[in-house]
Amino acid sequence: MSVDCKATFKTAAGPGAGAFLLYPVDPECELEDPLWATAARRRLGLDQPAAATAELLNATATCSNKKENGQVCGAVLDAKGEHAAACACGGGRMRKHGTLEKGVAGLARRWYGVEPATEQRVPELDRILPDGRVLTAVLDVVVPLLSGRQLIDVTVAQGAAGTAAARLAASRRDGVPSRRAEAKKHERHPCRELVAFAVEGCGRLGGEARAWLRMGAAGQPPDTLVAELTRGQRIVSAAVQGETARALRSAAGLR
Repeated sequence: MSVDCKATFKTAAGPGAGAFLLYPVDPECELEDPLWATAARRRLGLDQPAAATAELLNATATCSNKKENGQVCGAVLDAKGEHAAACACGGGRMRKHGTLEKGVAGLARRWYGVEPATEQRVPELDRILPDGRVLTAVLDVVVPLLSGRQLIDVTVAQGAAGTAAARLAASRRDGVPSRRAEAKKHERHPCRELVAFAVEGCGRLGGEARAWLRMGAAGQPPDTLVAELTRGQRIVSAAVQGETARALRSAAGLR
């Protein structure tokens, strides 16, 4: 396996990584058949995971995603779908982020009985740059609790991304992409209330994401704790894997 393949493979291991494969317990955990099949093929490391055998002749060899100005990306698509999973064109990254944000907000609503705010500005965390510009702090999910608020910032971290050194590190040790993503979040928003909710490209949950899910499930009746934790992992996994599969199919010109 190449370094990039190993780095991606590492992100498919660990708690919650394969939760989308479990039978869905409600609509939030469901994936359309083509998306589920694409996610499963990518998890197995198969070539051309975006397309079923019958679709291969219709799949494009170059990225079909379009930039905001209408220009086609045109990058050559690699066999494992690495480009498609991280392509900035076509809005796939934003949809992935938005679906994960929605899933986490829904879990907070269910577990804590409060109405979380999304895309919420937190002025006290704004930063003034050296040139005088203000870098506003917008957190993905803000959960108001009697014990204090939770400031949750979600992100999806690919294994085969960044510098050559970063990719090599991700290929050698489990959890490198999520730990790196968590560190960046805390550097950007230095406060004790922050939860850096990182999910790796093929589903591995970061440490803070795992802790948040365990804490939320632990507050439920004892006889439902395991079921609630599993449900939370399914929702997060389906959000990330579903949108990643959609991005792979879009890049290959498939619906």
